[in-house]
Amino acid sequence: MTQEPKAPITGWRRHAMGTSALILLVAGCAFFVWPVGGDSGELVQGSLIKSGLALGAAWLAFPQLDRLPGWIFVSLIGILLAIAIRPRIFMALSRYLIVLAPLLFVIWLLRRIQFSDTKNR
Repeated sequence: MTQEPKAPITGWRRHAMGTSALILLVAGCAFFVWPVGGDSGELVQGSLIKSGLALGAAWLAFPQLDRLPGWIFVSLIGILLAIAIRPRIFMALSRYLIVLAPLLFVIWLLRRIQFSDTKNR
């Protein structure tokens, strides 16, 4: 019996992500070509283009992102979208990131260390 190679389960997710990025970019460019009056039109146009670019970057990096746990991937996309919509959020949260990043890195390193069991001596 020969087994056929299985299609990647996440293949459709990458295509959906690329299609969504393309739709967001096209919609943002449509607002550029046919502008909507007022400040809200510029906000929507900028948000669509920034979100499309962020999603396009995630689409390009998807094979590497596929190895990440799902909650990290969803959080990363949410953070990128929040920064694309409100860039000042990044400036407010960057203070916390500067403090928490080294702490989380140390925790990540300590999780990987296998401590010897001293009770079995």
